[in-house]
Amino acid sequence: MGRQVRTLGIVVGVILLGIFPLVVQGYILYVAMTVAIFGLVALGLNILFGYAGQISLGHAGFFCIGAYATALFSAWGIPIPLGLAGAGAITAMGGLLMGFPAVRLSGLHLAIATLGFGVVVERVFFSWESFTGGGAGLKVVRPSVGPWVVNTDIRFYYLVVATVCLLTLIAKNLLHQKAGRAFHAIRESEIAASTLGVNVVRAKLLAFVMSAFYTGVAGGLFAHLIQFLSVQMFNLSLSISFLIMVIIGGLGSLAGAFIGAAFVMVLPEILRPIKDYQALVFGAMALAAILFMPGGISAGIRRVLALRLASADRPQRDVRASNR
Repeated sequence: MGRQVRTLGIVVGVILLGIFPLVVQGYILYVAMTVAIFGLVALGLNILFGYAGQISLGHAGFFCIGAYATALFSAWGIPIPLGLAGAGAITAMGGLLMGFPAVRLSGLHLAIATLGFGVVVERVFFSWESFTGGGAGLKVVRPSVGPWVVNTDIRFYYLVVATVCLLTLIAKNLLHQKAGRAFHAIRESEIAASTLGVNVVRAKLLAFVMSAFYTGVAGGLFAHLIQFLSVQMFNLSLSISFLIMVIIGGLGSLAGAFIGAAFVMVLPEILRPIKDYQALVFGAMALAAILFMPGGISAGIRRVLALRLASADRPQRDVRASNR
């Protein structure tokens, strides 16, 4: 029963994603693409924090690297699939460099180290005016896939959805294999993981690299979405927003990454009519979500669905028991 419901949900989800830009356009479509892109960042951060238990306050730095790398590749005329892959690879190298000193840290010390990384990236890119434009910003060239130029919102929407779905599927497969089990063991106890034969340093480095790669690709998509980059966008506030998405959506949940991104990005738009109290209401709702759903919104949804499935199966079990 549970597998049938999951399969039906996937089919319905694919259909809705396909027809969405045909019925909704303009600003709502822009917000939807932003949710998908930020959800990909949250997915990458969830790999590091939710699965491997390594907190990060520097993901805005990875996001910045991916965005500017993609802008450079696009200016060189490189097709967007190669540009996004290249941006992800460059960002993954940054994750590897940050990971080497960070793997020996934990808790508050790790948070401060990753925070320092984000600040350094922001300062370096701001000062590197020949590449980033400094305070004046940088215009991003329209992306292309061979002769096909992604010059409409609908085309870019399908590109974003295809990229996000592909990377989500890859993450799902990887996290259900040896790497995912190693991440889970490290999150529970590094000492216990090492006694079980897990190479803790290598697993942490892999988590940093994977997380940075996903964030870099998301940064590239974001660069093409807004078509203009300014270093001031990639600040500490953005890193904290990414962390809030993961916590509210649900640690260790791929779906929770996108749920958290939707919560953080869509709720302020819904509350826009009460702009004088927007921050207050948003903060109260975020606090309520954390207090009453400690496992995140995704965990709360799973509990509700499990209860409904159990209640639906109960009459069938009673009938079978009465026929015996």
